Amino acid sequence: MQTDSLTTSLKPTRWFDLPLYLLGGLGVLILASLLLSQVSAPGDPLDTALRFIFNALSLIGCVALLGVRRGKISWQSIGFWPARWKPGWILTAALLTAVFLPVRGILGVVASLLMEGGFESLSLRADAFTASGAFTWGNFAFTLLMGGLVIPVAEELYFRGLIHSWFRDRLPFWPAVILSGLLFGLAHFDSLGVAAASFVMGMVNAVAFEKNNNSIWLPIAIHAINNSFALALVNLVLLLQPG
Repeated sequence: MQTDSLTTSLKPTRWFDLPLYLLGGLGVLILASLLLSQVSAPGDPLDTALRFIFNALSLIGCVALLGVRRGKISWQSIGFWPARWKPGWILTAALLTAVFLPVRGILGVVASLLMEGGFESLSLRADAFTASGAFTWGNFAFTLLMGGLVIPVAEELYFRGLIHSWFRDRLPFWPAVILSGLLFGLAHFDSLGVAAASFVMGMVNAVAFEKNNNSIWLPIAIHAINNSFALALVNLVLLLQPG
């Protein structure tokens, strides 16, 4: 297979590559977020925009510099470019979202209630991505573009293309899926509910990546449709609020 020949041409990954990926991607993102918190308030439109931008640059930059440039993965080996794509994947992604979005929502609510005793962290996260709960069409368009398209591309390249590929090189199928999904969940640690829900998505997307010719585009489609639908629901609630 073409995928096999692309994989064999890559340099073998080492144990220290994982902490390197985590520091170079999530570490840089966390540092940027902490620095940003010193000069802006979460929920401010500029703060929201910068957090989206830092997220995308940190994760895609890590994939490009620490993964592709070092020969550990290639854009071709993960099916990103040239894109390995099937037209039916949009329908597959929509159906998976319809099945797993309610499951993720229930899991997030249960985790928030049991571990936090309420929904404060979920509310704070929603405010951060909707300009403190104030609806405008401009804010909605920007958050939909970034949160519904750019961030799914960045996170799938990083968590599936780079992180999951590292686990896959060393572990059987399900341990690799579970551990890479767990890291994806922990990366959303600002809310326990979101972290629990993201763990489920991480596993679903890792399986989708593995079972569809190692193409990153099906996980991207699942992630993008899921995020876009969730953002649309949150903003619809804000739009319909009186006053």
